[in-house]
Amino acid sequence: MRPILFLAVVCIPAAAPAHERTPLFPRLHARLHPQPCPCVPVCPPVAVAEPEPIPPKKVGSPEFHPFVTLTGRVAWPDGKALPNLAPLRIVPGLGPVLPNHQIVDPGTRGVKNVIVWLRPDNTDRAKTFPLSRIEPSLLSPELQLHTVGVKGGQYEPRVLAARGGDRLQFRNTAPVGINLNYSSDVESMNILLKPAQAVALKNPLEVQRTPIAFKCDIHPWMAGRVRVFDHPYYATTDKDGKFEIKDAPVGKWRIVYWHEDGFHKGKDGILGFPIEIKGDKATLELDPIKLELPAPPK
Repeated sequence: MRPILFLAVVCIPAAAPAHERTPLFPRLHARLHPQPCPCVPVCPPVAVAEPEPIPPKKVGSPEFHPFVTLTGRVAWPDGKALPNLAPLRIVPGLGPVLPNHQIVDPGTRGVKNVIVWLRPDNTDRAKTFPLSRIEPSLLSPELQLHTVGVKGGQYEPRVLAARGGDRLQFRNTAPVGINLNYSSDVESMNILLKPAQAVALKNPLEVQRTPIAFKCDIHPWMAGRVRVFDHPYYATTDKDGKFEIKDAPVGKWRIVYWHEDGFHKGKDGILGFPIEIKGDKATLELDPIKLELPAPPK
């Protein structure tokens, strides 16, 4: 009789994966094996926007202007009667003599021949403009030759602004003889100018705080003024009362308005009016002024 062999099959469960086993020391295991966030596999990546590049500054357009162009306008006061511009008289050889003492445009009410200039911001009238603040290219400018002629029976231009070192000449462009009576602090002359004759001052113009007068003793209505400055920051208004001063330095200054009949606002305007040039713009347009001249002496 053959022996019967019985086989017993014992199922031993397979060992669980290492990451599914229950650790013996859970807290220590958590510190050594931190679990990733369960949302990482399913969350889409977050797009990060690239910062926009800063546009480069344009060449030739700085944000700060150390020297600025000043523009402005001088007008005749509203409501004040305009000066009489009718011919004064008819003179043989000169024709109709046109007034040029106070010239106001009837349409724009702009005042011609007002000299405007900058000066230091102080109460010392003799204080000169600081050379260190003048635009470098204007420190040694090309000297100019100014010419005063005759037009409409009057000296033309009647009012002239110049810089120290400039030259000045007078030319008789009338068909009759005229007299030139000129007097400054350094040079004087009193001569007769024939038609087409010209005469120049012997010396260059020198800086003078007061205006230099010239006139014709034969025709007493013929007269004029010259102002000479020690800096380039001055201008004379045109027929519309407009003026322009280029390359004015930034800072605090005073601006002066002078007419042949006196300073704007009389004695209160001798030292000028405060002005600040900030340099945030290449051009500074000043508010128009209504010219207030002192009352004529009685």
